[in-house]
Amino acid sequence: MRYIVYGIIVESSHHFPYFEEYFGSNNTDLHIDISMDKDFCVDFSRQIDRNGYVLSEPNSISYKYSNGKMIIESVNENCIKSTISTVPFSPIVAEKGGVLLHSAGVLSKRTGKLIIISASSGVGKTTLSTYLTHNFPNEFEIFSDDAIALYKSDYLMAFPGPCFSKIGLQTATQFKLSVEEKSLFKEKYFLNHSSSSRIVGNGYRVEKIIFLTSSPNNEIVLVPLDKRALSPFIKTSIPGISFFSIEQKKILIERALFFLKDESIYTLHYFKNYGVLNKNLLPIINS
Repeated sequence: MRYIVYGIIVESSHHFPYFEEYFGSNNTDLHIDISMDKDFCVDFSRQIDRNGYVLSEPNSISYKYSNGKMIIESVNENCIKSTISTVPFSPIVAEKGGVLLHSAGVLSKRTGKLIIISASSGVGKTTLSTYLTHNFPNEFEIFSDDAIALYKSDYLMAFPGPCFSKIGLQTATQFKLSVEEKSLFKEKYFLNHSSSSRIVGNGYRVEKIIFLTSSPNNEIVLVPLDKRALSPFIKTSIPGISFFSIEQKKILIERALFFLKDESIYTLHYFKNYGVLNKNLLPIINS
């Protein structure tokens, strides 16, 4: 079967129900082979260089990539689903000339453009994107949850990742989301999502990029980001960047800064508290 994820055309005999099927050109960017073994044993590894990588979690999963081929060994399907959406694709997107950002995204139904919400784990990007799509379904729909790939030609284009969100129990309870216990993995629920208006395989124009920062009080404030202060946000937003070589890190950061130099970029001083999330947030996001 053939899929598209982060703008990368994938071919695999393995069924990925959370990848979008692709019926376009015959080109293939990535072949994925998978073997399952419940007794699979492996040590921790993070080795990324210009020729490929080896990524593994102890006794659960291993990724090996080089020359357009990814080999995955795993104890079960949930280990793959939990880990495949960020670090394993980051060097592949970079190899294709793009940058993968650790971010969620919501598609504006008014403009057809994308609002990217970027933050490190635990700050609340999934909570915020879930809040917007759940409370304002006529305004927004989910684009991608864990990461978004950016490429630039004449203008900046974004491509989504796998079609699921990883939702904590508190978020699922607050928004009365329908989750199944069997989807619980590492204290997160897998919640599949789909888009009614997004065209499979298409990149989308970016309307604005919002970097979340923790607010010291109960206020939620959107502030334009001085581009001179952008680099620290980039360094914490590229999945797996600490495992790249110094030269690769420099190339990726410079590429991301070039991609974003003409974009509308903001910081949202954000308080991850459900009592603060209210309808005042909508005009802030849309401003």
